[in-house]
Amino acid sequence: MTRTSRYGGLATGLALLLAAAVAGCADPLAPELDRLRQAERRWAAAGPPSYAYTFTNRCYCPLAELRVVVENGAVVSVESTGDPSIDPRDAGGYTVEELFERIRQEIAREPHEVRASFHEGLGYPISVWFDYEEHAIDEEWGFEVTGFDPAD
Repeated sequence: MTRTSRYGGLATGLALLLAAAVAGCADPLAPELDRLRQAERRWAAAGPPSYAYTFTNRCYCPLAELRVVVENGAVVSVESTGDPSIDPRDAGGYTVEELFERIRQEIAREPHEVRASFHEGLGYPISVWFDYEEHAIDEEWGFEVTGFDPAD
């Protein structure tokens, strides 16, 4: 064996090791951020300015089921359709753009797991779930959007 071939093999091994280390450093939440950006683009291109939907939180907390009405990009009405003890003014009401921002904020917290699905055509969120700590219970949070109704 010559000196050149021994070091050539070492260099190749180090290059492979370095490539594996760099690949391991990739942001595991990057695919979710990409999917969010794609959904935002679909919404910007095709989302109506006025619509209504039902927002339901998913967490270890009181169920908030809210009917949200948006006109010309602004929330004009939020009514509780679930637990009557939930005050809709406290639970909030979100435009689709505000839902996107909320998702972005939650991803920035670097949760252990993110599951999100978006409407194929319009891009609005359908179901979103964040598990913040791998081995903890009851710290998860998410929401669903159902009954989406674009205004005519």
